[in-house]
Amino acid sequence: MFDTLQTFIAPRLRSFLKLLSIGHFHKKRIVFFSYFGAQYSCNPKYISEYMQERHPDFEIIWAFKSPQNFSYLHDKGIKTVKYLHPYFLHVCLTSKFIVTNSEIPAWFPIMKRQVYINTWHGIPLKTLGYDLPDANIAVANTMRNFLSADYLISPNKFHSDIYLKAYKLDGLYEGTIIEEGQPRSDMIYHADRDEVIDQLKHEGVTIDPNKKIIMYAPTWKGSDFGKPELGLNAYFEFLDKVKSRIDTEKYQVFVKPHQQVYRFIKDDPSLSGDFIPATIDTNSLLSIVDILVSDYSSIYFDFLDTGRPILFYIPDLEMYKGYRGVYFPLEELPGPTTKELDDVVGWINNIGDVQKEYQEIYN
Repeated sequence: MFDTLQTFIAPRLRSFLKLLSIGHFHKKRIVFFSYFGAQYSCNPKYISEYMQERHPDFEIIWAFKSPQNFSYLHDKGIKTVKYLHPYFLHVCLTSKFIVTNSEIPAWFPIMKRQVYINTWHGIPLKTLGYDLPDANIAVANTMRNFLSADYLISPNKFHSDIYLKAYKLDGLYEGTIIEEGQPRSDMIYHADRDEVIDQLKHEGVTIDPNKKIIMYAPTWKGSDFGKPELGLNAYFEFLDKVKSRIDTEKYQVFVKPHQQVYRFIKDDPSLSGDFIPATIDTNSLLSIVDILVSDYSSIYFDFLDTGRPILFYIPDLEMYKGYRGVYFPLEELPGPTTKELDDVVGWINNIGDVQKEYQEIYN
């Protein structure tokens, strides 16, 4: 099915859409979308806000799967369209700039007269591209996006090498890799704590501004990004065990499911005020977190900017390494690693000593 799309349908559909784009071209229009139209977030959000502030003569359009949920952006002068709606296609084809942190679909043309900026969405701990065991078809559209992008955003040399080696762009890529950090990281420093807490309360999170925050933020699990394992029982086990054995007068504990998981579980009635929805900007959220517990999620790279402790709880590490693999051995991670929740509890209760022990690696 995918082979047919790539080799037969997609090229013909791209040619047809190019014909439809003939007409007025907007040199000062930018189309943004994040995580395939799921969110107003990540690097595209902060490029968008920067452009609004510094270059108000540009027209900003955001595409969402559910644009009705983002109507508040109209008050900021941002237009919204429905992602993959025919009008979205028209807007993209007649705009000078397209900015995303994910991918443009395989069947959609990227015009030579346009500037396509791909910011991607995090520094990887998990292997990517041709470092994956089943890479060939799985990375085809990602490769097309990278090769088509005029600019790729890179946080550091390690990430630039992922583009060049894991995706085999070295010697093929004709655009520019901008190795200057991630725009979204600015919110680690500039987010307003009170505003973030108010937003969490508005989204139904039971948060006490006077307590320190422990956040468990695992990545998605499974072999198919489109059909992740949901792992609700593991979330509740984490909450129950950690809460029962730490000082809850001092700490509060929350779970932040990966955004790809959250879209499948957001309507589950069992989810309480302990779960942080994907509508909350991750980097603004990290600015108020005191202890991060994660696994092989790239979120820990962002959190390093805070200087606060990171604990790695990876109950399925051996199985995961056997399927996919990671770029760093455990001894190089900036915090202790375990398969056991009991260890996590012990580390939280002695967090000062743990932070001192891992400070050199952290730095």
